[in-house]
Formats: sequence, structure tokens, C-alpha cells
Amino acid sequence: MTEEKICSFMGLAVKAGKTVSGSFMCDKAIKMGTAKLVLVAKDASDNTRKGFHDAGKFYNARIREVGSKELLGKYSGKESRTAVAITSESFANKLLSMLDELEQNHGGADY
Repeated sequence: MTEEKICSFMGLAVKAGKTVSGSFMCDKAIKMGTAKLVLVAKDASDNTRKGFHDAGKFYNARIREVGSKELLGKYSGKESRTAVAITSESFANKLLSMLDELEQNHGGADY
């Protein structure tokens, strides 16, 4: 699995209208129960990352830390993003499996 395939898949989710991005909108999606997976940038502030993890535990949303703000922007077809939420269960499950495969192939490399 390559980063390009993940970016391409994220593009499909964006075009399908199955994502929201930015800290405020992702937090709102978690609280509304529409976020099936939230990708949080590893270079987000400690407070921001902790807030997403805490909200994920409380509202039963899956949270995954990946890459950087710039990479999340690239994934979502936008500028730099702190967080991107996937609102479709099928897109979220596929993306998680793709991310897991990439992590296994690269030994936990920063993707």
C-alpha cells in the first residue's frame, strides 16, 4: 500500500461528501455521532490531540494520529488541516485497513 493510494482513496471520500475537516467541524461530527474515523495530525498541539482522544473515548469514535497537518491537507484536498473526519463507515473501515497495511510495510513510519 502506498501513500498515493491512500491519498487517492481520501479523494474519493471527499468527492463523495463523506468527510469533514478542521478541528471545529471534526469535534462537532464526533459529538453528533457522525464521525466514524477521525484522523488527527501528529504535529497538532498536545492539547488538541488529547482533546480528540478524550472525545473519541467519550463518544465512541475511532481516532487515529497520522502524518502532519500538511499531509492531512493533501489527503483531504485542502490546505493544512489539523483533523479530518470520515463520516461513512465503509470508507472509514477501508481507510483504516489501508493505514494499517502502510504502517506494517513501513515499520510505523510517519505517513
